Amino acid sequence: MPRSLPLAPRNVFFCSVEKGESWAQVAGARIDAVIVDLEDEVVPDNKAAARDMVAGRIAALDPGIAVFVRSNSVRSPWFGADVPVIAALPRLDAIVVPKVECADDLLIAEAAIEAVTERPVPLIAVLESPPAFLHLDAIAAATPRLAGFTMGPFDLSRALGCARDDDAPPVVTARAMALMAARTHGLVVIDGPVARPLQGEERTAAFRRARAMGFDAKIVTTFDDADQVRAIFTPTEDETALARAIVAAFDGTADDLATLPGGATVDRRNLALARRILTKAAR
Repeated sequence: MPRSLPLAPRNVFFCSVEKGESWAQVAGARIDAVIVDLEDEVVPDNKAAARDMVAGRIAALDPGIAVFVRSNSVRSPWFGADVPVIAALPRLDAIVVPKVECADDLLIAEAAIEAVTERPVPLIAVLESPPAFLHLDAIAAATPRLAGFTMGPFDLSRALGCARDDDAPPVVTARAMALMAARTHGLVVIDGPVARPLQGEERTAAFRRARAMGFDAKIVTTFDDADQVRAIFTPTEDETALARAIVAAFDGTADDLATLPGGATVDRRNLALARRILTKAAR
């Protein structure tokens, strides 16, 4: 099973399955991927009804939009009912598993999926609590189904007792730790939404900081943000040229190291990132 998403997203639109007016707009928006949320945005009394809405929401989307569905936590009373519904969806690029704190959380998710389908459904782990960052390497290595991480800055800020801010020092540290683990294991890493109500250039600057840190994509919650983030996370010509050189250097070899034109040496961990850059550049 490949340890990468079938699509390399730049922007990932997050929306509750219940928000019909937003889904009507998503269908024709400039969005690479969408997270269909069944967790925090759906109150307990509505969980069953929300599951019934998922297939219809997805069916209306442009076929070029990747579909990620966020289940409830494996420790919640709703996860067992989520998995059969999600796994049976005709369109599904990944299951987003919230509140992952240890490798066992992903193994529980994997076992639940394998009990209902033989499809090789990838997982995206949401990192949003302190224990997750103490167990990052084990989480990243838990299962080949794991395709990537994303961040939950609201829950993380609350758990840390720090400002609700992407740039609060503990949150920046956590984001950097997620990047390190993702790059070590060849995973996609998607930054969470902007964690405070920035506007105008300040908001754009927050998107640029996420890009500069090295994130592959960013979660957005408005269509204006989607357009900006898509542009900001599109690879530059220099990045695309370097990615082509890395892919070419490893072509036909299983070696751990390769030499680029000019003599620089790169290790094979660069290859997964280079391929994702080329996928984005080609879209």
